[in-house]
Amino acid sequence: MSFIYSRAQKVIAWLGLRDIKYATPHESLRILAEEWRQGSVQDLAGAVVNGTKPLSSPAPAQNTFDFPRIATSAYWTRLWIVQEACLARELVFVFGAKVWTFEDLEMWEPLKHARNAARKAGTLRPADVGNERVEARALLRIAEIRLFRHTDAMRFESLIERFANQACSEKRDRVYALLGMANDVRASIGDESNSNCVHSSSLDPASSLSSEIPELNRGPGTIRIDYSRQYYDIWAQVVSVLFFRVKPMHGRIRGPDESLSRDERAITIVRTAGVIQMALDGKVEQELLKPNIAPQQGPVIRALGYLVAEITQLGPDYSSLIGSFRAQQDWLNCCEEAYEEPQDLELIRTLNETYSAKIIGYRDKELGRIREIRNTTTVAWRRGETSLPSSWNSAKHIQNYTQIWSDIDKRTHGLPQEPKMCIATERLIALVPRAAEVGDVVVRFWNCDAALVMRRVAMHVSPDADVPSSDLEYWMLVGRCDVADQGGRNEPSTDTWRFYIKATQEAKRAVWIDLDLRTLQLLTASIAIYEH
Repeated sequence: MSFIYSRAQKVIAWLGLRDIKYATPHESLRILAEEWRQGSVQDLAGAVVNGTKPLSSPAPAQNTFDFPRIATSAYWTRLWIVQEACLARELVFVFGAKVWTFEDLEMWEPLKHARNAARKAGTLRPADVGNERVEARALLRIAEIRLFRHTDAMRFESLIERFANQACSEKRDRVYALLGMANDVRASIGDESNSNCVHSSSLDPASSLSSEIPELNRGPGTIRIDYSRQYYDIWAQVVSVLFFRVKPMHGRIRGPDESLSRDERAITIVRTAGVIQMALDGKVEQELLKPNIAPQQGPVIRALGYLVAEITQLGPDYSSLIGSFRAQQDWLNCCEEAYEEPQDLELIRTLNETYSAKIIGYRDKELGRIREIRNTTTVAWRRGETSLPSSWNSAKHIQNYTQIWSDIDKRTHGLPQEPKMCIATERLIALVPRAAEVGDVVVRFWNCDAALVMRRVAMHVSPDADVPSSDLEYWMLVGRCDVADQGGRNEPSTDTWRFYIKATQEAKRAVWIDLDLRTLQLLTASIAIYEH
């Protein structure tokens, strides 16, 4: 389709007919016939044949119902029309007997009003146009992508995020239909050998690939189009191509620590992995519930996150908090005892009220995501080194890992337990796996609510002639948690290809985390996405 649209001289899009209120069917037909005789659409065929610009109709007036009718057309919500909007050399819209080019539409006062209202609100919300409250988000989304079709808005991950909710009958098209427009990823037909993404041959954290692959070795990636592929395989290939193959988005990272911009792929990959799962409408997670699915584990993704807080108190489990008055009172007492300053107490009370209202509606699916994850390859360490120090001892790490989980199994009797509440430093409340303990840390990732619980491990390094005896600090994985967000970070934006880091402390606490694909998938299933 992209091949056709990019070569078409004109693409003519039909937006339907205007709504003729309070008229009988016979009167409606008469009115439409009269409009047809007087309208610009009669000249359209000649303009197409002669290669000239079609005669434009007057713009919709504020006091008519034309703009609301156009703005709410299902046309704007369909996935495949994105290619029409992006690739057509000349885009023409027909509405009944009226004709407008895309450039005409951009000059409409109702559209300008809707766009300005959306920008003031910081999101593409419904906007008041005349006497109508119009849901213009889908129209604005399409109009803006055409305006920005030569910018980073046409990066593959930006396209997937922007159009993750467009309507289509085949969910794989949320990936495949956008390949024809992306400027950094191409479509390929054939077997897996045609893919040029880089794969790690080892899951050993000490030897896994870093995001710092030389840019000379990066370039346009390829995604294999095959509608028989499992959703997990599609997700895994897209994540691998975006992380290992395509070039970083220079200038995308905006924040107090400019050096973070060098690590753009490592910072954004967790959020991107969640966006792709969201675009595939939860099919990846559903597919992995089937007993005959054996997902690939590699390659290792070296992501960058930050240590956000340390668990200081553990509260009741989920069922007790929801169903027991006494447990609820005990939890409120925990919240009161955690902080002394009035401003801290005010925030923690507000946060607890909001979060309790949210989690009371959690079902088994949401609770099931807050889980232990046992994986020896997932470790974290301070950002100062891009790889684990040479003193890293893999055998010693596995020994520590085995001992810690043996102790957890003794405490929990090896039975799966439901998540429990906790309070942490930095005024944080979360639901954590039952295996979590006081002193564990919560690791988060920028611009999304993905979060892990990890446990500090100190590995003793044997001295030699040159290196003094010391402890190598790192963190091993306990599981995924659900964090109560403190607000102010989840307003969508029209600027979907920028990435913001607001807090200086987050940058100072940055840690590298090695994640195999299966762990990354568990971490990013159904996460909430923040813009800035």
